[in-house]
Amino acid sequence: MRNLDTDNTGYFNWRQFFTYVILLQSAPPSGKDLETIENLADEDGFIYEEPFVNTGFWFDASESSQDPDYTHPFNRRNMIKGLIFKTNATNVEGKSASVLDAKNLIDILSLVG
Repeated sequence: MRNLDTDNTGYFNWRQFFTYVILLQSAPPSGKDLETIENLADEDGFIYEEPFVNTGFWFDASESSQDPDYTHPFNRRNMIKGLIFKTNATNVEGKSASVLDAKNLIDILSLVG
């Protein structure tokens, strides 16, 4: 936790912590991976949930799962993308739904590694 509170305030960004826990099995993103997030943003720098969840990311391979034939399919990758979105999304005036601040997510993910 000390690494998440670099200013020694006694507090840390819970969204950052949750994002790291969600991506615990994945390698840190490269600069190119972060550009993928940046390219999803609209002119105001925000991303809606559907494009975010439907985009391929660096963690897709490490976070995938193989369902046995006799079970209902479980799309682990989309579930993880949805969790990342919901963890970091906010309501912004003028937007029709909760959105993800692309710059903020990139900043959080840039601190990994």
